[in-house]
Amino acid sequence: MIDIALADRFIKKAANYTQQNINVMDENGIIIASSDSERVGSFHEIAYNIMSSDKELIEVSKSDGFQGGRSGINMALIYKKHKLGVVGVSGEPEEIRSMALLIKMALETMLEYEMQSKMNYQKQSLRTRFVDGLLYQEEPDAEGELSAVSEQLGIIPTLLRIPILICFENQADGEKLLELLRKKNLFRLQDICAVTRNNSIIIFKSFREQENVFEQYKLLLQEPLEALTEFFSEAGVSCRFFIGSFQREYRYYGKSFYHCGWLKKYCRDSEETIHYFYDHVGDYMRDVMPMIELNRIYEVLCGRLDEETKNSMIEMITVLHRNNYNLNESSRELFIHKNTLIFRYNKVKNLFHINPIQSMPDREFLSWLVLYLRKNR
Repeated sequence: MIDIALADRFIKKAANYTQQNINVMDENGIIIASSDSERVGSFHEIAYNIMSSDKELIEVSKSDGFQGGRSGINMALIYKKHKLGVVGVSGEPEEIRSMALLIKMALETMLEYEMQSKMNYQKQSLRTRFVDGLLYQEEPDAEGELSAVSEQLGIIPTLLRIPILICFENQADGEKLLELLRKKNLFRLQDICAVTRNNSIIIFKSFREQENVFEQYKLLLQEPLEALTEFFSEAGVSCRFFIGSFQREYRYYGKSFYHCGWLKKYCRDSEETIHYFYDHVGDYMRDVMPMIELNRIYEVLCGRLDEETKNSMIEMITVLHRNNYNLNESSRELFIHKNTLIFRYNKVKNLFHINPIQSMPDREFLSWLVLYLRKNR
């Protein structure tokens, strides 16, 4: 079906280059645009004959009784092997044939561009709806709408993917940057990419089945992350990358995206630019532990601690845990003498009758204790 506004726009443009009368007819043979505005809405029998037969071109030297027909050339407008309508150019066929074919080609090109633009818009709208469903829907139905839309977009739902959340440190246009990234061909065909509601870019990076993903996923991500880093550096944009959890089912993509957001918040004070969720699974589990459970476990134990002791414990145990309870490394990070650290450590050790340097269960006890103290500040 030919858009009437587009046909009219073409007629007006063509009037700047030829004096010949041009008509555009729809699939029913009705003139929808014409150099002679009085003919708009009238029936064109020749156009109807072209649309209802195998013919793609009819030349007429005189009316010969055709309703709405005059001397000229009438040609089918073809898009992907389908007739959309007819364009007619008035005049003696021998004199206007070359020009008529150029007019047909120009109008078909304009129609093709318009149709492709509509398809791209519809596909983009479809993709937006699809990504919104993946990221923000509470209980996305993997077998329902998401799978149906996924099929229309040519996305394979069962591929293993991992999310990369790209967060900008300065002002940036996420949509424009994503479009530039696509033009640079920095994505695989099955990567799912979009701009989030807070102007970050999310990429669900796909992996091929034959890749040893779990054993070396950081190595597999190294090249694309380097390419992305180079791209943003050249664009003058500072950003950080947060890599979430693997998923193979649409219903879990939202949770994986949430893991990226949690990682961004947890690593906000870090100077590193690339962070992996699997490096902080223990911290995540501790962070999502309901406060009511921690209260039941630690409230009585910590009831006799003053604020200074609590703050000191939080700082010290956090650093010890990060350095695998290495006293030398931890004292350097805390900017205190090793003996000072040992003194503080022994106070905690004696207070709870534990020895986390030698006992893994004692380390876990202190790790959860620090989480309780931090949440209860």
